[in-house]
Amino acid sequence: MHIDKAGNDEVGQAITAFNSLMQSLQAALNDTNRVMTALVSSDFSQRIEVDPPGDLGALKQSVNASLDRQQATMAALNEDWPVDTFTQAPRAQGQRHETVERLNIHG
Repeated sequence: MHIDKAGNDEVGQAITAFNSLMQSLQAALNDTNRVMTALVSSDFSQRIEVDPPGDLGALKQSVNASLDRQQATMAALNEDWPVDTFTQAPRAQGQRHETVERLNIHG
């Protein structure tokens, strides 16, 4: 969303501030969408790179921390439970307990 600026008075300054906010919000949403689209394709390497202010910045930190954890978990699972490409069954089932303990997975 963008509003055309009409002047340099208080209304014009408010419009400039609003447009700046909308631009920052759009950049944050676009970057978040890029990362989540990669995640859908099992690409755990992408991170949100823009630095939005306030709550969006906190959301960025949480999403990136979650992705760090997911990437580490997937790497450990792939290392400890190689999958048979024909049956899709894990080959190293005896290592499940060690992996669960190392990743602190419960349940």
